[in-house]
Amino acid sequence: MSKLPVLLSIPHGGTRKPEELDGHLSITNKDLFDDSDPFVTELYDLGDKVKRVIKTDIARAFVDLNRSLQDMPPQNPDGLIKSKTCYEKPIYIKGREPDDSLRNMLIEMYYKPYHETIQKSISELDLQLCLDCHSMADIAPSISPDGNQMKRPKFCLSNNDGQASSDEMMELLASCLSESFGIERKDISLNEPFHGGHITKMYGNNPIPWIQIEMNRDLYLSGEWFDDKTLNIDKRRLSELNEMFEDALVKFCNKSFKEDDVIPFLGKKKDAKAITLKRNKKKSHKSKTIVLRSQMTVDEIDELVEKKKANYFRHLLRKPGKSEVHVHSLVLTYEPYMIVSGKYEADFFRKAVHTIKVDNKVKEVVLQEGMFPVSAKSSVLGKIEGKHGKNHVDLELEEHVWSEQEEEITIDHHGEERDFSYKVHANIQENYPKRILEKNNKKDFEFTKEDAIQKLNDKLRERQIDFEVRDLNEKFTINEILEVYIPIYEARLVGPKKKVEIMRVDAVKKKVI
Repeated sequence: MSKLPVLLSIPHGGTRKPEELDGHLSITNKDLFDDSDPFVTELYDLGDKVKRVIKTDIARAFVDLNRSLQDMPPQNPDGLIKSKTCYEKPIYIKGREPDDSLRNMLIEMYYKPYHETIQKSISELDLQLCLDCHSMADIAPSISPDGNQMKRPKFCLSNNDGQASSDEMMELLASCLSESFGIERKDISLNEPFHGGHITKMYGNNPIPWIQIEMNRDLYLSGEWFDDKTLNIDKRRLSELNEMFEDALVKFCNKSFKEDDVIPFLGKKKDAKAITLKRNKKKSHKSKTIVLRSQMTVDEIDELVEKKKANYFRHLLRKPGKSEVHVHSLVLTYEPYMIVSGKYEADFFRKAVHTIKVDNKVKEVVLQEGMFPVSAKSSVLGKIEGKHGKNHVDLELEEHVWSEQEEEITIDHHGEERDFSYKVHANIQENYPKRILEKNNKKDFEFTKEDAIQKLNDKLRERQIDFEVRDLNEKFTINEILEVYIPIYEARLVGPKKKVEIMRVDAVKKKVI
C-alpha cells in the first residue's frame, strides 16, 4: 500500500528529562506524567504508513515544542520553558530555575531541530494534510481555556477557526473518526475548547492544511485499562486505538484527495435516470448575528441554582440537604442556533400513470401514436354492475412539472435539526451582539454555513423530486441566514461523595433545562 500523503507531528509524547537540567528539578514522576500527553506516541505513530512522523522523547514540562519562542514565564508559566505544570505543580528547585543561558541551550538542542524538521518536511514531501497530535484530560485543569468546567468530548479537532485548514476538511475528519472509533458525531467538538496551538497556527495553510487533534484520555486512562498507582497501561488498548486512528485516516484520505468535478445524483429506483450537477465555485453567504438578552439577573440565577441544586443528587428515597451540595462554579456561555430559510424551484418531466374509465364495449384507446389496452373490471364487480358497468385504461404518460416550495430549518451548534421555540423580538436583542460575544464565552458551530444550506436544499429537494425524472432544471435560493445566540448558565455542582453534576439554566426562558 502506498503511503498516506500525511505528516504526523507528536510534540508532547516525550517523558525524558534533559541531562542539562540535572540538579535543577523538583518535579515528581507523577506530576511529570500528569503534565504530559501520556502514550500519544503509541496512539498516533503510524510509522511508514504515512509520509513522515515527527516526534520527540523530551517531556513538554521542560521544552514545550508547541509554543512560540516569545511564550515564556513569567508572562506564561505554561510557556516554552515552563515554571509550573498545567496543574500548577513546581518543576524546579526554588532558586534553580533555568537562566537565559540554559534556556537558550534547551531551545537550540530540542526546540529548533523539531521545527526545522517540520519545515524541511513541508518543502520536500508531497503532502496533502498535516496533523498535530495530542491527548487531553477528561476534566480540564484550571489553566486550560475550559478550566473547571464540564466533562470534555471524546475528541477535539481545531484549525485555528478556519485559518489552518478548511472547515469542510475538518468536518470530514470528524466524520471519519466517529465512524472508525464507533462514537457519536456529537462527541467530537470543533475548535472547542481548543482552537489550535502554535504549530497549527504557525504552519497551517502555509501551504499545507493543518489540523490539531486531541483525544480524550478517558478512552485509555481509565480503570479498565490503566493502573493510576503504578502508571501501567494495557498495551492492547493502545494498539486497538492506534488501529482505529489508522482506519479513520485511511477513510479520510480515500474521501478527500481525488480529482472529481462532478457530483452524481442517483434516483431511488435502479432504473432512475442519473442527473449530474456540476460543482459550482463556493459562494459566500452572509449571515446576521443576533444575541438574545438575559431575562434574569445574576442574583436570580444564583437563587434558582440554590433552590434546585439538591434535586440533582436525589437517590431513591433520600434527597441531600442544600448544605451538602456545593456550587463549584457558575459560567455564562452563549450557545448558537443557525436558522436558514430558502426557496427551491424545479422544472422537470416525470413518468406517470393516469387511469380513465371507458365503456365496457371499448377494447383499446388510441392516443396520438400510442395504443392502450382496456383492463376489464373484476368478475365480482362485473356481476354487480352488469353490462352497463365501466372498464378502465391505464395511460402511461409523461408529466411536465413545475413546483416551488419555501422552508426554514433550525440547527443547533452540534449540527442537529431542532425546533426553535424562542420569539426573537427587538426588545430582547442585545444592541451590540459582536461585542457581547467577544467579551463572553461562546460555543462555536461544529459545521459550516454551506453544510446548513445543503441540509435545507436536500430536505426541499427530497420533497419535490420523484424517483425518475428527466430534463431537470432546478434553482435553490437562500432567503436569510440567522445566527442566534442564547445565554445559558452552567453551574458545576459537587455533591455527596464528590459526585459532580451540571445544571443548565436558560436565561431567556428563565428555567432549568
